[in-house]
Amino acid sequence: MLRKILGAIAGAVLGVVVIMAIQALGHMLFPAPGDINLSDPDTLAVSMDRMPLGSKISVVAAWTLGPLIGGIAGGRIAQARWASWIPGGLTALGLVANAFAIPHPLWMLIAGAAGIAAATYLADRFGAPR
Repeated sequence: MLRKILGAIAGAVLGVVVIMAIQALGHMLFPAPGDINLSDPDTLAVSMDRMPLGSKISVVAAWTLGPLIGGIAGGRIAQARWASWIPGGLTALGLVANAFAIPHPLWMLIAGAAGIAAATYLADRFGAPR
């Protein structure tokens, strides 16, 4: 049982690390205009339309790859299929919270939700042994 719990936690942590790394890389490759303060949600909300497209795509990629990699790892470590779903569920909750905090273009929310769903399904298929 301890293995299952630790596997689920490890998958969730790995998923968050992957999301943070991809988003950081995206912001390095596609920096925001100089007057946008990424740590201020009010400024960011007003300036979202001025963010580079590559930066927005990297965020959606992060939302997709985090649950995929974290879910596969969590499922394999835990040897339980349910552990593969934890990173996807947490990322979906994060997407909803983020959507309420910072207005995103509709296409980002739709692509992010679809990516999370597909990644979670694939993590379930390739994570824990059947």
